[in-house]
Amino acid sequence: EAAECISLARADRESRRFEDWAAAEALRRLQEAERRKMAAEEARQREAEEEERRRRLDERRRMKQEDERALRVRRETSEREAQEAKRKQALLEWQRKRKTRQRMAEDSDDEGQVPLPAEDEEAEVEKEE
Repeated sequence: EAAECISLARADRESRRFEDWAAAEALRRLQEAERRKMAAEEARQREAEEEERRRRLDERRRMKQEDERALRVRRETSEREAQEAKRKQALLEWQRKRKTRQRMAEDSDDEGQVPLPAEDEEAEVEKEE
């Protein structure tokens, strides 16, 4: 009976060791699965953050391009307006000189006719445009 008791005690000890090992193995697997789950979640989070960063960069780049385009349009418009004002001023000046010469021609009785502006002056005004 003593041998049987010792044999049962050994079997019981081995059974507890196996149960302890099985529990430890189950815990290790559970922890490993949890670690993989956390790693996957962190990877998804990093991917989402990277996508958001790219989106913000693209938005900034787009806004910068729009600002540059708007500035270029304003400059071009301003230059066109300045050229148009210069052309109008030159035309007004030419018309003023022409009227002055016409008045001088009408007022001068003894000196003869003062020549009207030549066609080349009109060409000069057009060239300035």
